[in-house]
Amino acid sequence: MIWDCIMLRDELDMLQMRLEETDGLDIVTVAVEATRDHQGHPKRLHLRENWDRFAPWGHRLRYLLTSLPDDPNPWVREHYQRDRALAALKNADPGDLLLIADVDEIPSRDVFSVRPEPAACLEQMVCAFAVDWLWQPDPTSVLTTVGHARSVGSLAAVRDNRMAYPRLRDAGWHFSWVGGPQACMEKLDAFCHLEAKNVVREGIESGDFIERGLWNVARLVPVDVDERWPTMIRERRCPESWFRPRPPASATSVPS
Repeated sequence: MIWDCIMLRDELDMLQMRLEETDGLDIVTVAVEATRDHQGHPKRLHLRENWDRFAPWGHRLRYLLTSLPDDPNPWVREHYQRDRALAALKNADPGDLLLIADVDEIPSRDVFSVRPEPAACLEQMVCAFAVDWLWQPDPTSVLTTVGHARSVGSLAAVRDNRMAYPRLRDAGWHFSWVGGPQACMEKLDAFCHLEAKNVVREGIESGDFIERGLWNVARLVPVDVDERWPTMIRERRCPESWFRPRPPASATSVPS
């Protein structure tokens, strides 16, 4: 059995893609939704309000609702929400595989053939601000066992230690900050990196990040989606806002 533990803010399309990509595996996705975001703002319960949409995966999708602690540090709220998934694992076998991930970190199916001792870090290709703006591979999710997570007592602590684990290469995709300017601004007002808010806001508002692929010190590479990308993206069943803006086609003159 595989347990896939994630947190959710409002990323319903990303959750659907995650569930589609893991179809056919003996896997249960545990989605933890909170009444507030990590900066402490009240939020809608997007997954609970749209639960019927996920009926095809109802047999392997577990929902946990939680409140978050009153603490000025957003990382305290983030860690608390991530650790709430432990409640869904109380009857799991200690030898079961456990993926500790963000919803936009889409695993490749091959990683689940690995037996981590005690944990391994997924190195995933990063697409930032659009699914066809390519950056580089980066350490993201952690694959471990239920028994190891229980011994540590915190999913967040296991994930935070990911740089110490062996890396699994070509382990999937991290689609970070996709969805266009409005979605990025909404994420900006909810995420934990308060020290980066001004820089990120400027990059979004100026168009440097989304339109020109100038992400801080990195230059994103424009690419065309091919068979390596998840099916939902290849078939363009994802929101069009996931793709980078394209210049309008030049008008073709008609000879007189």
